[in-house]
Amino acid sequence: MAVRLLRSLTTLALFGSFAAGGIVLSFLVVPFLRSRRAAHRAVRSVWRLLIASSVWTRLISIDASDLKKCRGRIIAANHPSLIDVVILTALIPDSYSIAKNQLKGNPFFGYIVRNVMLPNDEQILDRARDILEEGGNVIIFPEGTRTPLDGSRLKLHRGAAQLAIRLGFPIAPVRIEISRRILGKRQSVLDMGDETVRYRLVSGADMTPPAKSDVSNRSGALRMTSELENALFA
Repeated sequence: MAVRLLRSLTTLALFGSFAAGGIVLSFLVVPFLRSRRAAHRAVRSVWRLLIASSVWTRLISIDASDLKKCRGRIIAANHPSLIDVVILTALIPDSYSIAKNQLKGNPFFGYIVRNVMLPNDEQILDRARDILEEGGNVIIFPEGTRTPLDGSRLKLHRGAAQLAIRLGFPIAPVRIEISRRILGKRQSVLDMGDETVRYRLVSGADMTPPAKSDVSNRSGALRMTSELENALFA
């Protein structure tokens, strides 16, 4: 019981510091940086610090030995916990995650979403293309939300496949395995258990999109999404 309480208090302290750091970045750092890339580096540095602190305090451990170096890839991953995007962005350089468009209006983190992430709005194709052509990566979670705590599987959205087909860049599947569910949807952030939670990131083989002339966007997206589901959950 004492260990579980200590882990809960450590989590609360780290997330409180993370939230405070996000507000400082939003209002005092990111608005004064000259480029999107500089803003991304600043936010990524804070996220790397959060992950390093979580590992150092033994809240989590991360095995990324199977994680491939990606350039110009659409990284599609399952989504078991709240910090998945933080982990992937911290470990994979030049990676920009797609965010819900509504988050642009968040009073605390909206500036970060607009300048460091990719809001899912009418400009997403152009922005994603620019990032991919420069050798960066785009992170997307095809489930659309965190995996249910009961282990049931959500039907994958076709966004990752459609992005790959329209832009002509491959999908790099990344399966996130976790020893105990934490930070799940409708799960208390204090429910951290009494042992170090082990994350393992497993890279699958790249999935090359079909040529637009070979198949319709819809049928191609359906096929790629089915292959992606096998890569993430088989």
